[in-house]
Amino acid sequence: MGRYVATRLLLALPTLLLILGVVFAVVHAVPPVPSVEIDSNVDLRSVTRQFRREFGLDLPVFVNTRPWTDVDDVLALLDANDEDAMLELRRFAVVPLLALSEPGQERSIEAWTWLGRCVPEDVDPREPETDRARKRERNSAWAIVTSRSAAERVGAAREFVAARLDHYAPQGLDTVRVMFGETQFATYLGRVLRLDFGVSVHDRKPVFDTLVGRLKYSIGISFGAILLAYVFAIPLGVLSALWRGTRKDAVLSAALFSLYSLPSFFVATILLRVFTVGEPFSWFPPGGFHSARGFDAMTPWERVLDVAQHLALPIVCLAYPSLAYLSRYVRSSMLDALGSDWVRTARAKGLSQRAVVVGHALRNALLPLVTLVGNVLPAVFGGALVIEVVFDIPGVGSGLYQAIVQRDPNLILCGTLLLSVLTLAGYLVSDVLYSFVDPRIRFGERSPRVGTERVR
Repeated sequence: MGRYVATRLLLALPTLLLILGVVFAVVHAVPPVPSVEIDSNVDLRSVTRQFRREFGLDLPVFVNTRPWTDVDDVLALLDANDEDAMLELRRFAVVPLLALSEPGQERSIEAWTWLGRCVPEDVDPREPETDRARKRERNSAWAIVTSRSAAERVGAAREFVAARLDHYAPQGLDTVRVMFGETQFATYLGRVLRLDFGVSVHDRKPVFDTLVGRLKYSIGISFGAILLAYVFAIPLGVLSALWRGTRKDAVLSAALFSLYSLPSFFVATILLRVFTVGEPFSWFPPGGFHSARGFDAMTPWERVLDVAQHLALPIVCLAYPSLAYLSRYVRSSMLDALGSDWVRTARAKGLSQRAVVVGHALRNALLPLVTLVGNVLPAVFGGALVIEVVFDIPGVGSGLYQAIVQRDPNLILCGTLLLSVLTLAGYLVSDVLYSFVDPRIRFGERSPRVGTERVR
């Protein structure tokens, strides 16, 4: 069992990496923009440039081809007067700019001016101390270069760059490192490995703390929906199997299939209209996790009732899609179990219908249902995105919706990673539970006949 779990966990790593890469590409196809007040005194280009540098958006997304920047590329940017692109090149534009600043070059003065903007580096306090020390050393050395006379400074700049050529013009393996390492995706992966998921581009708060704070609301409605779905799905599936071929079975199947075909947001809207502020019933509040006023003054029992009243409709909306197909799985499994040899043997022994159905058929029919735990858990969390928005519940789903609307990449990526981990964990839990429900299943045993490792 331990070896099987370890193998699954190792296989989950490349799966998470692939999911994260796809989502990262989609999110950064439309990069975020800073939220600023419209003011004539605000330099929007400067604010945008600082915003992109702060969140690493000035780096290429997956592949960095800037080490191959040459004189022609720099001349094209100078002709286009593309200040932002030149500043994003920074150190990779230093060598071409130095060549253009040689005495006698047509644009030497302009090139030298740009050298003065591209060489100095911002020291980020979030960086490792070694990187900050190197930046401070280069900035100090460049300050000495610029203090030289006009006749000496170009020669001093050549010596400055030659002493640091591996930084301004990497070669060999350093080029590969820059090509794939100095990118937005590699930078984000490095932060994730340190359990740093970044901050929101809007409120500058850590996105992981934001999602964890919302998780308790999502867990409340999601596990309530799963419990409700299983509680009703099992007896409905058993009854449908026992009523096979009858009018009752046809009516129940038609009702469940009709229920499954209804979108959750549509059902949520109808329930809100009928049972909250509409006629003829006003039994439930229209939204929220609990009452906005007076909740802190309630007794513990009153708080439980208040939360239950607020979550009743969201839980129903999340539970009914799972209820529909779970009951169909139970029905199918029960039909197979009722037609098996051991059930016929039990009937031949004179056991009662209840003992045959509950003691023999149902236990074996629940095996496929256990494997569906891996599907139900992430499906419910995914469906909670819409339900939380409709019912104004401050959970992970509504947080992701706001992040998508506001184009907050760190929050979207952290939420997606959370749901991906939840999905893979659900599948693993379902496999492990399968072995506990059926003692015949053992992971990692060797077949005595073929000598190969297998699950049986």
